[in-house]
Amino acid sequence: MQHPGPRSYPRKTLEAASALVMTLTHGREAVLRHYLRIVPYGNQIHGISYAARRYLDKPVQDLSWAETAFLSAIPQSPARMNPFHASGRRRAVARGRRI
Repeated sequence: MQHPGPRSYPRKTLEAASALVMTLTHGREAVLRHYLRIVPYGNQIHGISYAARRYLDKPVQDLSWAETAFLSAIPQSPARMNPFHASGRRRAVARGRRI
């Protein structure tokens, strides 16, 4: 996500190698924290903190498990799970329930 490029097998191999090196260098928790800071949520929103404020009007620390699952569903397909549209919100809620 930091360095977008074409979706190809060589590119995926490079991403997998980068992920392995980052995990070995920084640890899983640090990689997850970084991912949660940069993940796209649609509507020009990046990061779970900003998404929680924009979509749910509360800080991340105050989210319930259901709200966290709802937000974790959106990055899979931000355009299809846009909470500002009724159909997108339904999709995000349904995916959040599965999570």
